[in-house]
Amino acid sequence: MLSSLRLGARSVLRLHATSNALYHGNIQICSTAIAQRVATTTAATTSSVSGNVRRAYGAQGSVPPSDAHEGALLPPGKLYYACAALAIAYLGWHIVPLIGHGTAKHAIDLAMNSKDSFMQKSAAQRLGFLAQNGTVAEKLVKEGAVPATMRLLSFNPEDTLLVEGAAAALLALAGCESGKVVMREAAVVAGLRAALLASSDEPTREKLRALLQIG
Repeated sequence: MLSSLRLGARSVLRLHATSNALYHGNIQICSTAIAQRVATTTAATTSSVSGNVRRAYGAQGSVPPSDAHEGALLPPGKLYYACAALAIAYLGWHIVPLIGHGTAKHAIDLAMNSKDSFMQKSAAQRLGFLAQNGTVAEKLVKEGAVPATMRLLSFNPEDTLLVEGAAAALLALAGCESGKVVMREAAVVAGLRAALLASSDEPTREKLRALLQIG
């Protein structure tokens, strides 16, 4: 069993080393390598455990009693799925921030430049969703998400859905510390007040009031 543990430890280290390649743009290559590593580790671990069991009981020529060992070892199928689930979780932990970062930049670009109502609403919804994660919200604020969203807020005051979506996105961005700092800037406060005066939609006005309280 010691050899199995060593093999597992080496596999985890290799997984960690492989994941670092994600940050250099090798997502596809890295995903394939991790999938292959999971399959190799699963097969090797299953073979090693089975060998240990055979050696333990082979001398007496007997089979391990099912009542004493039932549930002690995972069947090969379950062991494979358990390792696969761990690999997926490990991949997700590193890949999701990368995907989120690319989506965030696209959403900011849309918010800053698009004149299409549908695309503007989409940008506001994306920014609001991504900003639910505090780490991503910090990056969004640093990359100019607040000014971009303020543009949406004032672009068409008569578009209730757009204004409400922009207000919700700003409220999400204000959930991080750097977001709160930007919300206190004079230009942002003035824009929020103007939007509050122009809006007749109560849910939107509540969001705008909450933002003004931060300042």
